[in-house]
Amino acid sequence: MARFIGTIDEYIKFIGPRIKNKVNTLTILERKKKQGICEFCKKKTELQSAHKHGKERKTLIFEVLKKYDKGSYFDVDLEKCESEIIELHYPIEQVFYFLCDDCHRKYDNNENSELKSKKQEEDTVKKDDTQNISFLNNNTPQLSLLPDEDTFRKKLLIHKKANWTLVYADGKEEKGIWNANNFKESSSVTSNIRSGYLRNWKNKRIIKAIFEVKE
Repeated sequence: MARFIGTIDEYIKFIGPRIKNKVNTLTILERKKKQGICEFCKKKTELQSAHKHGKERKTLIFEVLKKYDKGSYFDVDLEKCESEIIELHYPIEQVFYFLCDDCHRKYDNNENSELKSKKQEEDTVKKDDTQNISFLNNNTPQLSLLPDEDTFRKKLLIHKKANWTLVYADGKEEKGIWNANNFKESSSVTSNIRSGYLRNWKNKRIIKAIFEVKE
């Protein structure tokens, strides 16, 4: 079992390039699906994988490394830590935009503006929907794995796909399919969902998530 002992900066310096290559590899297929069409300007060109704000590679690395904090240093199981970091990059479409070079640069340079806009949206939300806001402030979203967690996990390992439904505080629903090709025996169902579909659930005002494997 290989281990790393050192600071976060040292981890980023020595292990970071390997993580970057791994992440680039896992986005290739999804990028090809876009057929060269930029998600922002819709122009056809060579696309780049852009981490969404708040889900940058270093941010996700820091999130995983926190559990390995020993105070003045980090003691890391390299294989396990790498697997956990990669898991946080799923579902791909919730972590990345696929953009042309120009839109990628504009998006990165617009982070402060976007955060300001998000703050204004949050302030507006606080003025209404008192009942739902109370729920959002005091609870975590209800997660339903149908028909039960053990059965769901067994089916997911076999079929590698699951239907999902997200229910929002205003009553709206969003549906889709979780392509879980990288889900394996050692993976955590709830960690995948909470770090992916339910990431930033309070800002998105998600109150319920339902997952079911359709055979």
